[in-house]
Amino acid sequence: IYVRNYQNMLADPNYTPDELGGAILAAYQAATTARLVSWSEAHVEALDDETIRARPASPAHDSLAGQLQELMDIAGKQPDPAASMSALADLLREARDSIQKSMQVVKERALAEYVGTSSSRCVQATVGSTGALLTVQFNIDWLAHRHAYNISRELLEAIKAATQCAVESTPSDPLEGTDLERIARIVSDPHALASYTRLI
Repeated sequence: IYVRNYQNMLADPNYTPDELGGAILAAYQAATTARLVSWSEAHVEALDDETIRARPASPAHDSLAGQLQELMDIAGKQPDPAASMSALADLLREARDSIQKSMQVVKERALAEYVGTSSSRCVQATVGSTGALLTVQFNIDWLAHRHAYNISRELLEAIKAATQCAVESTPSDPLEGTDLERIARIVSDPHALASYTRLI
């Protein structure tokens, strides 16, 4: 995108001040698409590489079932199958009852939008929860009399501020703060799962 003095911004491929935000967004989306195409082409080439061999299966003790068995062996006691199945059923019921509410929270986070402004507050950028650029808005009066360097600097300031807001507001774990968080924590920890299901 090329920026000239306002009086010269009418000739293609330049943009008028009110067109610049949309042009930047289009350029960003085109660059993102190009990057995805490049990644997919490299991925296909890797799949076609005959030198790549399948990795051997993980040892049995690395599986969840293997780790649970190891914990039971260490505990040295025979678990009560009925009690274990009852506890597991309770966990599954809790997970079932929590799914809808938790997925609603996850969906709302995914659709959230975050706004950042430049130091002069004359440029505003909006990004999604993943940091993808959604909108760019300029103060038209400010934009018409600014050098390209200053426009670029304040645009990057606004995008950085919006992205930082998204990072600070979006948990790294999608389930964080939801009803499913505790259940996921139990299931992902063999010792916690063994204790909950009364295997040890």
